[in-house]
Amino acid sequence: MRTNTLLSFNLLLSIFALYSILENNFEYLSLVPLFCMVAIFFVGRYEGEQRQKISEPAYDQGKELATA
Repeated sequence: MRTNTLLSFNLLLSIFALYSILENNFEYLSLVPLFCMVAIFFVGRYEGEQRQKISEPAYDQGKELATA
């Protein structure tokens, strides 16, 4: 469930960044797309760390069972 939520949030941020780039009239520097891309980067890193935390204990338990 959490993975789907993070993926949906990434999709929303990327759509919002693209929309703000397309609708920008370039009279001023819009930082919204930059902030969206930075947020996508940090959400991706958080998601990767959560996947590692989930997969590592299962791998360690399998090792202990194989050596026992």
